[in-house]
Amino acid sequence: MILPRVIIFDWDDTLAENWSALTYACNTALSTFGIPEITQEDMRARSSKSLRQQFPEIFGDRWLEAQTLFYDAYEKRHIDTLQARPGAADLLRELRRRGIRMAIVSNKNGDILRREVSALGWDTYFSHVIGAMDAPEDKPDPIVVKMAMEGMPETPPESVWLVGDQPSDLACAHNSGCLPVLMNPGDIESPIPPAHHVPDCDGLKLLIARMFDTICL
Repeated sequence: MILPRVIIFDWDDTLAENWSALTYACNTALSTFGIPEITQEDMRARSSKSLRQQFPEIFGDRWLEAQTLFYDAYEKRHIDTLQARPGAADLLRELRRRGIRMAIVSNKNGDILRREVSALGWDTYFSHVIGAMDAPEDKPDPIVVKMAMEGMPETPPESVWLVGDQPSDLACAHNSGCLPVLMNPGDIESPIPPAHHVPDCDGLKLLIARMFDTICL
């Protein structure tokens, strides 16, 4: 059994959630262009792609205008509506106690992502917080994982876990040679099977505790 030495986390619906602000911002852009608004469930379904991957498909050559509308609306609300996922804070404390290094790779805008991490008081847990626009490409491109690993001691790929809730997270792990770990209470359709599947932060904490306890026996 190979223990994790590095865990790279997704953000939304993995460690935190902010769907009301995301849906409000998206609907602000959609309604301005006369496009029907969406629900929070619709927004969740779209979350595996970054904005720069999605908006050209929706708004065509005016997607940069829509992007400005989205970010202006989102920044008005996102800190006030940001919530940590249940068990996330305890999970991060436990991983640090066990000496596991951590980073974040998300398809949320990098500057906004780092403000959200700071708002929850979690800056010290992560060696790198990588978001959309920080790299030439977004998840599932492996370059984002390469950036997240910069400055860390050399680590065997099988000891690096990438934890997220979407197919793009599993694909990013596969493309990067990391161990794909699905954190989702249900099953998802993905060509990449997860090496581990946990329902939530408490489930991941329990899995890692069992692995360490087994090694120590």
